[in-house]
Amino acid sequence: MRHISSAIFLICFIPALIFGAQTTKQTKQADAQSKTKDEVVRISVTLVQVDAVVTDAKGRLVTDLKPEDFEISEDGRPQRISNFSYVETSSARAPQARPSPIKKEKSNAASVRPLPPSPPVVSKPENIKRTMALVVDDLGLSLESLLRTKTAIKKFIDEQMQPGDLVALLRTSAGMGAMQMFTEDKRILYAALERVHWSPYGRGKVGIFDQMDNTTTDGQREGLQRGSQLRDNFFSVGTFGALSFIVRGLKDLPGRKSAILFSEGFRIFVNASQNENPAGGQQTNDQLKYSLRRLTDLANRSSVVIYTIDPRGLINTEVINADDAVTATDVATHVADITLRARANEIRETQQGLRHLAEETGGFAIRNSNLLDKALSRVLDDQKGYYLIGYTPEENTFKKKSGETQFHNISVRVKRAGLTARYRTGFFGVADEEAQPVRLTRRSRLAGALTSPFNSGDIRVRLTSLFSNSAAKGSFVRSLLHIDLRDFTFREEPGGWKTAVMDIAAYTYDDQGRQVDQINKTFTIRARGKEYADSLREGLVYILNLPLKKSGGFQVRAAVSDVESGRVGSANQFIETPNVGKGQFALSGIVIRADKTAGTIAGGSPAKATADERESEGAEEGESQSGPAVRRFKRGTRCDYTFLAFNPIMNKASGKPDLQIQLTVFEDGKPVYTTPNEPFSPGDQKDSRRLAYGGKLGLGGLKPGHYVLQIALTDKLASQKHNMAYQWIDFEIAD
Repeated sequence: MRHISSAIFLICFIPALIFGAQTTKQTKQADAQSKTKDEVVRISVTLVQVDAVVTDAKGRLVTDLKPEDFEISEDGRPQRISNFSYVETSSARAPQARPSPIKKEKSNAASVRPLPPSPPVVSKPENIKRTMALVVDDLGLSLESLLRTKTAIKKFIDEQMQPGDLVALLRTSAGMGAMQMFTEDKRILYAALERVHWSPYGRGKVGIFDQMDNTTTDGQREGLQRGSQLRDNFFSVGTFGALSFIVRGLKDLPGRKSAILFSEGFRIFVNASQNENPAGGQQTNDQLKYSLRRLTDLANRSSVVIYTIDPRGLINTEVINADDAVTATDVATHVADITLRARANEIRETQQGLRHLAEETGGFAIRNSNLLDKALSRVLDDQKGYYLIGYTPEENTFKKKSGETQFHNISVRVKRAGLTARYRTGFFGVADEEAQPVRLTRRSRLAGALTSPFNSGDIRVRLTSLFSNSAAKGSFVRSLLHIDLRDFTFREEPGGWKTAVMDIAAYTYDDQGRQVDQINKTFTIRARGKEYADSLREGLVYILNLPLKKSGGFQVRAAVSDVESGRVGSANQFIETPNVGKGQFALSGIVIRADKTAGTIAGGSPAKATADERESEGAEEGESQSGPAVRRFKRGTRCDYTFLAFNPIMNKASGKPDLQIQLTVFEDGKPVYTTPNEPFSPGDQKDSRRLAYGGKLGLGGLKPGHYVLQIALTDKLASQKHNMAYQWIDFEIAD
């Protein structure tokens, strides 16, 4: 195995006390899903295929239609249906099980052991049925609407999110840092929801409307409205840009894909004033319409349905409490009349933009509803199934006219009476192969990989981000990036040497989407003979260290590129870090590796070294596949695990803690192995705030598959509210 810190050298070594959390999955596993299932929308010279949802008069899905029940047209010309199927989506598995209840102790109320939450299920692409991006348009939400939105999303996470749902909570204001990891873990979503705040810098107001003002003239008022529309237009383009970024990230993900936008809308069509157009009518915001058409084409090619929800609910455009500056007499005046009419126009125009965006991508808009949780239920019900309808396009579909690519409109009609079809309304005449962005430079390839919210690419990489704390360094996150060198192209050189050049980029973002660290480096790997063979077998581990100035959530994103072939791989991880500096009882992450010595099973004996001593340990020989960076063990392996316990309470009389430990192994969220509660005996250590502990775990009874090890520690001297800390790490058993 190769291990890089600031220089490349061949060494089979990872420090014994590198601590962390769960890792993300390998993109290569996505191949387990059938390509035909994932390729919902296809646009090629031989096939144009779109999805359609059909409902009856009561909004119920209709699932028994046949090809002869449909008519599909391109630019008004009927097309012969050549491909047809109905795809049904449903929950991938039973609801996640919780660990078995732990018997409460009666002798000491402070020692009652609460039930630890079960660790997150390791997501398997073949189990994902729905992939949803909950997009909070904090660039365009009033404070009132934002609070309603957060309440609805919390209820969705609590009650409506199902096994097989891959979900991310995103904000339009946070750019690349907004792209939280898509996850089945509700705790990550709760943490992301806590970080959603109202932005005074967007187009949203404190209330739904601005306060009435009877002190300005008509000319001044019209000037202010023009300025407000320019500002709204600027931030609306920002919202579309953020949506485009999110849709690109969804493109390669599994399941029925949707983006659910919570927004107060945008003006694509604006009522013209009498001064601008004496005939009245509507004017089109060309900039927004062009941005919308590009977004629509991208969403359609990515098989993403966009739904929009207006959280303003049923809106009262009449006089509101904030209008107290306007007297009762003024209400009947010209000022009040203009203001109330402008409010009605604002609602109509912004909701029209939401409806247009949703309908263009086969979704729908929900407006004038105070029950946002019911609105989300409608969206979820709509994703239970869909038809795939394809036809062979005409020869001129992909030809340019006057040098410009043409947009083609699609129409789908159901012949059976009383039924309605929703579908994608069109596409640009460019085949999917040509529409893919071409990343010509090395840096642009890495940048493209970093923007993916999921592990992706042609190079197999695995990221493990691990939290710890030491007296010398304070809190820090150490990330291990394992890179499979078999995916690189090595050049042969004289003397039997083989070389490859690698670009690595890694970025870390805090819980507000702000970049807190970045690394961009290039390395040359040079090896021959046995060293070369070992490197291909073991891979390479790149270590990133991030000192922490505060606790909270962090995203680590990493991408790797093979300069010779242009292949790219990426991975990302979300990690929550405790506030150890202020006395929080917590655990570091868990290091688990294959054991090469004899010892006890599960529970083990205390680690002999302190935290500081373990950080300075020397090199160890070992297989990287069974080390902390990969954790892929052969069946029957016995493993070592190590971790730190921070800030336990010490008994005043004995000067020692009173701790209990329990290990649980989970598969698909269900406990398959649990140890009894045992005393945690750290032995005599110099630093009582950082107790190092280690033990052994036998894996002989586990069949091949993916598992999670959870360690729960209880401080019997602490109050019940703060007496439990837990951590987990995933691993794999292979034949």
